Amino acid sequence: MLKDDLTNLGYMFSGCDRVSKFEFNNFNTSNVTNIERMFQNCSLVSSFDLSMLDTSKVTNMTSLFQGCRNCETFKLDGLFTTSDVTTMYGMFADCDKLNSSDLTTLDTSKVTSMAYMFQNCNTLTSLDLSTFNTSAVTDMSYMFQSCSALTDVNLSSFDTRKVKTTVSMFNHCVNMESINLSSFDTSSLTNMESMFSGCSKLTSIEIPDSVESIGQYAFYNCTSVESLSIGN
Repeated sequence: MLKDDLTNLGYMFSGCDRVSKFEFNNFNTSNVTNIERMFQNCSLVSSFDLSMLDTSKVTNMTSLFQGCRNCETFKLDGLFTTSDVTTMYGMFADCDKLNSSDLTTLDTSKVTSMAYMFQNCNTLTSLDLSTFNTSAVTDMSYMFQSCSALTDVNLSSFDTRKVKTTVSMFNHCVNMESINLSSFDTSSLTNMESMFSGCSKLTSIEIPDSVESIGQYAFYNCTSVESLSIGN
């Protein structure tokens, strides 16, 4: 039983690469605000059920599951809530077997950083983030970097009015053939350097006309691009 006043569980199980299962019963986390890297590199875990983990006061989920390469199922409902979370930086980075259907319960309404969130999810082929509320997000840099199997990502509902940087957002997504960002509001965007760099199969890109500066290497090694549309 944890003390009622405990607030920080950061790195608690990080590097426990021989643990294959976690069970949370009578685990009082009601006052915890930080679970940064709590399960980082728990590479033998194939399924996380965190429905009994009270995260109602948690604000920091940085790299929470980073390196959980064999996890196929994330049960992130019940007492596990993300309504107060402000950073999901690197939350699922290096989670090779992530299924996007497990993400529909996440409340992202207060999240400001999604940088590196899905970086190096190497076997992820599609990602539906249509349930994500991104109205508070300012940083989407490296969000999908090196998702080398990704061919389809639904960002149609993304609110990007506050986003300042998308540096390397899709860098080295080598199997992505088309990206439609025409609905993106780039009024706050200051840096999109290397945003599509290394997307060697990308044939078409649609970018809104609100873009004022694209930056260096934005389309570097996009060797298959046939159509590039910026605004009207």
